[in-house]
This record gives sequence, C-alpha cells and structure tokens, in this order.
Amino acid sequence: MGKNKVIVIGIDGGNFNVILPMVERGELPNIASIMRSGVWGHLFSTIPSVTLPAWVSFLSGVNPGKLGIFYLTRDSHATYDEGPPADVAKVPTKLLWHHLSDNNKKVLCVIPFPFPPTTVNGIMITHVGSNEIKSYPPGIASDLINVVSIKEIGEGWNDLKQKYGRTTREAYLNNVIKMANETAEITRKASLYLLSKYEWDFFVTVFKSTDDTQHRFLSFTDPSHPLYTNKGRMAYGDVVFDTYRRIDKAIGNILSQAEDATVFVLSDHGMSPIHKFFYANRWLCEKGLLKTIGDRRKAAFRITKISLKGFLEKVGIRINHLPNLNIPVVKRRALPMPEEVDWKQTKAYATIFGININLKGREPQGIVTAGEYNELCEALREEMYQLKDPETGEQIVEKVYRREEIYSGPYVDDAPDIVYLFKQPTYHTKKDLYSSALFKRISRKEIVTANHLNHTSKGIFLAKGPNIKAKGRFDGVHIIDIAPTILYLMGLPVPKNMDGRLQWEVLRQGMDTERPPIYVDSEDFQESVKELSPEEEEMVKEQLRQLGYIQ
Repeated sequence: MGKNKVIVIGIDGGNFNVILPMVERGELPNIASIMRSGVWGHLFSTIPSVTLPAWVSFLSGVNPGKLGIFYLTRDSHATYDEGPPADVAKVPTKLLWHHLSDNNKKVLCVIPFPFPPTTVNGIMITHVGSNEIKSYPPGIASDLINVVSIKEIGEGWNDLKQKYGRTTREAYLNNVIKMANETAEITRKASLYLLSKYEWDFFVTVFKSTDDTQHRFLSFTDPSHPLYTNKGRMAYGDVVFDTYRRIDKAIGNILSQAEDATVFVLSDHGMSPIHKFFYANRWLCEKGLLKTIGDRRKAAFRITKISLKGFLEKVGIRINHLPNLNIPVVKRRALPMPEEVDWKQTKAYATIFGININLKGREPQGIVTAGEYNELCEALREEMYQLKDPETGEQIVEKVYRREEIYSGPYVDDAPDIVYLFKQPTYHTKKDLYSSALFKRISRKEIVTANHLNHTSKGIFLAKGPNIKAKGRFDGVHIIDIAPTILYLMGLPVPKNMDGRLQWEVLRQGMDTERPPIYVDSEDFQESVKELSPEEEEMVKEQLRQLGYIQ
C-alpha cells in the first residue's frame, strides 16, 4: 500500500530561472535527483499568479471563481482598495485534506500561511511568521515547542514590523535573512517530527522563505537590474542561493522518510526582478476616468515621523550608541486612495491586481450604469493594448482579460473587472495617484525589488514515484490539475466540480485503462473553523505591506 502514499513539498515562489543554473552547478542535489528520475517543467499558475489563490486552487482543484479568493485580500469593490485579508475559513469548496480525511486517509500538514487549522484525519500545523504555532489537534502545538525554537522568530517579526525608514536598510535586510532562515528551519523540523512520529498516507509542507528572500534579494543576483551593484552583490548576492540550498537539504531529509511514496515538488508562482513601475491610476486620470478631490495634482502635506539614526546614516553621518529616537518631519504623504478620489466623477479605478469599474449598485458610490459597463470595459481593453512605454516606444501589455474569460463560478462578481498582464515580467503596477510620471524606473528607496503579480508567472512542477513517468521535461501542468491527479493516484474518486484535469501525460502509461478514474458529485462545504482575529488580520496586512502586495 505504500505506493499509494503521496508527499507534496511546496517551494513558495520556486523559480526555474534560479533552480536550473544551480542544478547545473551541482548545488541542489535532491531537486536534481527528482528531475532525473521523474517529470519536471513549468507550472501554470492562477491569474494573477499570487500566493493565496494559487495555493488554495492547488488544494481545491478549482479556479478562484469558485473560491472567492482572487488576491491576498478581499472586498475590493466594497472598499475601493485591496480590503482586508482574504479568509480561507470561508472557502465553500472542500480542500484536498478534506477529501482525504473523508476517505479515511491519514493526513499530515505543515502550512506557514494564515490557514486556520482545521479538523483533519491527522494533524495540521500552521505558523504565519509570528511566535505562535497553531495546530489541530491543539495539543500538537505544545509538543512542537520542544522540537522547534520559535522565540527568535517571534522577536524577529517584532523587529521587522519597523518599516524601512524607521530602521536602516541594512538592519531590515539582515533581519529578513534571519527570519527566512528561522522559518525554513521551523518548517523542516516540524515536517520531520510529524513524519517520524505519526502514521500518514498524505503529507504536505510548504517552505515560504524562498518567496521572502527573492522579493528582496533577487536584484542582487541580476547584473541587468537597475539597482545592481558590485557592493550589493558582495553583501547579498548569495542570499537567494543560500535559501534554495537550505530547502534542497530539507527536501533530502524529507525524501529519506518517503519510502516508495509519490513525491510532488511545486510552487505557487515564479518570480522576476522589477525594473519599472506602471502607475495605473495616473493613467486612468489621464484618460479622464478617475478624478481626485479638488482635482489635486499632488498629495497634501502631512506630519510623519522617521528614525533619527536612519536619517543621519542616509546623509552620511554615523553615530554609535545613538538612542532609537523618532523625529517629526513634514512631507507629502497621500491619504488612503479611497479618500483622495472624487467618486462622483470617477468611472474606473485600479488596485495592484486589476482595474475595477465604479459600478452603480455595487461600488459604494458607483456611477457607471449596467448599460455602460460592457462598453467601458471594452474601451479599457483597447486602450490598454495601445499602452506604450515612452522610453522604449514598445507596447507593454501582453493580454487584457475580462473577468469572465478567466474565472467561472458563483464568486466571479467579486473578481476585478479587468485583469491585465505585461509582456515583460520586469514591469510591475503601482496604484499611487500622484506619481510624477506614468512609468518610473525602480529606485533605491524600494525594498521589494522582485515580484510575480502582473505577468504570466510560471511556477515549478516536479514529480517522481512508482506511477510517474521518467519522462524528463513537460510544461503542460496547471496548478488546478494536481489535486485530482493526487486523488486518483491514491485510489480515490475525483469530485466532478474540480476544474483541473488528470495529468495522464505525467502518469505511467496504461494507467487510464488499468484503473479508469471514478468521478463523483461534489458537495457544498463551509469550514467551521475560527476566523483570524483583528490582531492576526493586522499582522497579515503588515506582512503584505512589507512584500509590496498592498500599499
């Protein structure tokens, strides 16, 4: 029966642009061994390719339109903004661990995301970058305290909450490295503890530190990046590579306990350095579709505070043993975007992940009628295809989607009205209203120098096992295909509501006739788990700000 066991190892932001050169250099022996003995290739993610909808689509086998999760936050139409963090507890579709538990399969999970631990036939561990580990059953978290040390990461998160500007860039980046290493070690130790101590049929773990380090340090490895310097390369050029080496070692540890299980290694998306920003709301202003209050061209002045030590170091003055004091300064600082816009004269507005129509009856102050809606969406689509970078003269948009073209299900109305992807992954969207230009090269004030949101970001897929072909490269897997394929490999029926398809191309030849798949009707489902507290929501939002996902 061991051959029906499945292990899934997630590498958040896993990126073949980094992995393949490292494999060629012999630096990732465990990943290389999977590639040699099985199937590997690019994985097609959700649109947009972002962490939460991508991982939940993997776990459910359905598209975001059936989940109600299109980004890391929700309710953009109701808030004119990114809104509060998306709530996985309210997903109305069973996830992979529910299907397995219903069929008496033993499940072990180690998930470093804001998934509330849920009832499974086994154990679920969650940790989200704080000094708290949660679990089902609750007592497992207490047992783990003796296995993993979480004190330092809790202190590190408290330090990291001091945004850049209130601490030095160097201190901030060094703390990111420390936290990434600690979270990877927590995930490794927790994974090995569960595998060695408990029975299992299905095991899933996700290493998040690759996402954390690539967002901030990928530019230090790329000589073509506008911010690349030899000094930066010397200081931080190995951070991303060290993260992958650390995870590859952990993969080796996990594989040593895999027996003859089928092993999947995958990511939710890839990653690319940011070279330029596109200011979507300024573009809408230029098109006459968005109006600011009083038609201001600049944000109002505000009083804020900055670190005295950080300010002095920026101007070249270094003083040892200086108290950590904040000093008031007057600077332009925009109000939250919804407070800057004249909604009674605005027809469209941008978030980081799409463009919404200010639709009457849906948005709080909507003015666009249902009859005008389609015409405006099509006009925006045509305008976006004509959008050119004035520096290069090249059209920059690869594809503009109406939401119905990429999503299906009961929650399509919650999606952005327009989703667009750039031709080059080096562009990234900002929603600021008062940018001095439509396009700007990335500047040194940016901490997040790589992203995956506004282009066709491809993740990674690797698989090996007794029923996996030793095929080599295959680039045809979509993230929603993995759940039905896992259920089939474990001898279980596949719910008819899954949008993903069985990936016969990666399975042993003849399996479809030896064991035809069984499809069953799906059931509506509502998680009965505790929602995130206001404090946890704020912690998650701060993490999203640190990664540039919300502004």
